[in-house]
Amino acid sequence: MIRRFFFSFYILIMAIGKVIVPILIAILLACLLCNIHDGETYSWLSGIWHGVFFVPNFIRHLVDASILYKASSYTTMYNIYWWGISVVEIIGVLPMVFFVIIAPIMALTTPKSDLE
Repeated sequence: MIRRFFFSFYILIMAIGKVIVPILIAILLACLLCNIHDGETYSWLSGIWHGVFFVPNFIRHLVDASILYKASSYTTMYNIYWWGISVVEIIGVLPMVFFVIIAPIMALTTPKSDLE
């Protein structure tokens, strides 16, 4: 049991290094490079840029509701590019987050007889 605990603790440390730190860096970059201003109309290029920073801006939006993760005034091409890039980003992020969270849980819940 102690060995499994240390394995789970190691996986948790890896999660911090592989998921949390990059997300914090992305949030810092989103603060510096990609603030979305309410009332300004955005075009297709902004849709790509805002889609790239969707996850960090969404996390910022969860903390402070006044921060936008999608522009309130935009063109049709903005909407198409924003959705396309955002979906691709989510598809790329979900497996990493899923496996980093599932690994420690499986390490603690797997019976000892299955490990040997």
